[in-house]
Amino acid sequence: MDRREPRPLAAGPPELLSQPGRGGFLLRLPALLAVAVIAWSLWALYQVDGRRALVGAAAALAGWGLAWAWQHQRQQRFVDALVQRLAGRVSGPEERNGRGSLAADLRGDARRIASAVDAGDRRWREVLGQAQARSDLLETILGSMVDGVVAQDARGRVLLFNEAAEALFGCRRGEVIGRPLLEAIREYDVADALETAMREGAGVTRTIGLARLGERELQVRTAPLRSRSGELHGAVAVLRDVTEMRRLEQVRTEFVANVSHELRTPLTALKGFIETLLDGAVDDRATARRFLEIMRRETDRLVSLISDLLDLSRLESPRLEVRLETLNLSDLVDQSLELFRHRAGTRGVELASELPSPFWVEADESLLRQVLVNLIDNAVKYTPEGGRIWISGSREEGWAEFSVSDTGPGIPRKALDRIFERFYRVDKARSRAMGGTGLGLSIVRHAVERQGGRVWVESQLGEGSTFRVRLHAGPTSEVTRP
Repeated sequence: MDRREPRPLAAGPPELLSQPGRGGFLLRLPALLAVAVIAWSLWALYQVDGRRALVGAAAALAGWGLAWAWQHQRQQRFVDALVQRLAGRVSGPEERNGRGSLAADLRGDARRIASAVDAGDRRWREVLGQAQARSDLLETILGSMVDGVVAQDARGRVLLFNEAAEALFGCRRGEVIGRPLLEAIREYDVADALETAMREGAGVTRTIGLARLGERELQVRTAPLRSRSGELHGAVAVLRDVTEMRRLEQVRTEFVANVSHELRTPLTALKGFIETLLDGAVDDRATARRFLEIMRRETDRLVSLISDLLDLSRLESPRLEVRLETLNLSDLVDQSLELFRHRAGTRGVELASELPSPFWVEADESLLRQVLVNLIDNAVKYTPEGGRIWISGSREEGWAEFSVSDTGPGIPRKALDRIFERFYRVDKARSRAMGGTGLGLSIVRHAVERQGGRVWVESQLGEGSTFRVRLHAGPTSEVTRP
């Protein structure tokens, strides 16, 4: 008989323990015992001892059973250990930190399985990082947009609500996400624009008014949200506040219309007088002289209008160089009053300065003269005969404030907020009769603001008006100018 040592019946599974040899020996021990018992049984049969052979056969079967049970237990322990390690590999990054590669702990087939798991894990981390980067980029872009962005799902519940939308509707993102849009912002026109985009499957652009938000005007652009397969998932809207743009368009339109009107009126008069003179009136010296005087006044009016338009354009230009220096306002006021003393004296209007001397301010001399001339000119125009115009001033916390007051008819309360607008006139007929262009007070406002100051008016009908100008104060001690 062949006495060679039989091949082991089962090789143990790869171990996760640091001493794999010990586990393999324990696994092979029942099988070795069974082989020994079988050999003993065969010897017993050879010796014709049936009882010993029966006992040997029973022992051999028991050995085989013990070996199978031992092997199954070891395999189950290996599978459990492998599953636990795999569970650790797909856990959060903070749980995996410091564990290293799974394959480094295994051998054989388990190593190959674990290597595949490690590769998948690395790919998973890479994809997760890319997704997080895209999410952060999208969040940054939406947060930096000046336009509001609102998205809803197919059921009308809010999916996206950026910071501009928060400011526009006065709602916090956490308060609206997941809620029905109409319930969250209570603006039917916005919700209807999104519903229309979903219903029609195409983008919609419309302009809506938001009375609840202080008469704001919004331009809404919507588009449906679709998956790659074309399935409709909701809609997105970009909301742009066009209130200021509409206001500027209105101002521009009114400005062009006013300039055209102001230019056309004197030009029409000039054309008429010239045609009359050409038709023979030039031979009548008295009539010709009267016409020429009117034409001179209309020409002066055109020159004044064009001059004011150029001044206003210069003040609004960002290229205007403003040179602030320390000036004695008292001297500039006296010089400006002298320009109007004869004109005011013919109507019995008193001009006076109540400013202390010196009265130092930080200002641009050219712009400050322009402010004074326009304010005094405006007061002289509207102060009736025998009236009074005076200029006073005070200092407070780094500011120098001066005012030009008159005893004129005053300004209606509803006109106080518009008095500094271009071409705005409280009494249009009277202003034109006095030769005003409607630009003087607008020039004053721009000139003061370019020097870092502020101008406003206080007035009551029948009690006159006071125009106040606040500029940065100069030093209180006398300054020697170069």
